[in-house]
Amino acid sequence: LTSLLPAILGWFCTLEGHIGQGVLQASLFSKLTLFMIVQTFFISAIAGSIVSDMEALLDDPVGKIQNILATKIPIQAVTFMSLVFVKASVGLMTELLRVWAIIFAVLHYLLAPNLTQEEKESDWMGLMPLCNPGGLWFAWYFADVVLMFVVLFVYSVLSPISSVLMLAVFFLLQVVYRNQLIYVYDPSNDAGGKYWGHFVWYVIVSMLIAQFTTLAVLSLNQSKSAPLMAPLIIASILFWRYLNTQHFRV
Repeated sequence: LTSLLPAILGWFCTLEGHIGQGVLQASLFSKLTLFMIVQTFFISAIAGSIVSDMEALLDDPVGKIQNILATKIPIQAVTFMSLVFVKASVGLMTELLRVWAIIFAVLHYLLAPNLTQEEKESDWMGLMPLCNPGGLWFAWYFADVVLMFVVLFVYSVLSPISSVLMLAVFFLLQVVYRNQLIYVYDPSNDAGGKYWGHFVWYVIVSMLIAQFTTLAVLSLNQSKSAPLMAPLIIASILFWRYLNTQHFRV
């Protein structure tokens, strides 16, 4: 069902009446990323605790959320490392072998009109032949990258070995997609920086999630260094405000 999510959200984005493909794809990226963070990261980590302790959550929401952040998210380190590893390894292998492109090309050959050379080489109802690779679907891949940033920021402090794994993952990502963008996909039109605002916003959100999680862990352990997290959180929020006033107003 998750594989159908880009098509479903893409249909909703078209109903919003965006004036350009770049704006539409940026809107799709924002929705996909929000889904990734909420469903993949938070729901899988804390949903069980919220359901089982609903009464305690209603009585003391701040304290209960702090307890969940401090106890449930740290023990999920292995789970999220495995998730990132599977996403990277299987995703990159599928990308290099062009598995989905081959499947769509076979369906295009079997179902699409192919009387003329133009029909054989053009897309039909979203199905493309191998000779027409199209462009990279940036919205879907950027959403995966933001999820990896969330995992990196949260667990680089709680489980430092995760930083080594994420370094290897990002290295492989840049090698594979650099090759695909240069040698495989058609060059796409410039989006005018429409992705930038959404991407930076979600990266800063990832930083804040990591900082609040670290603060919750330190507070639960009654560490004297917990108050030192406050300036870092304030600085992150002020940096976001600075970006809003100095960059996104242009």
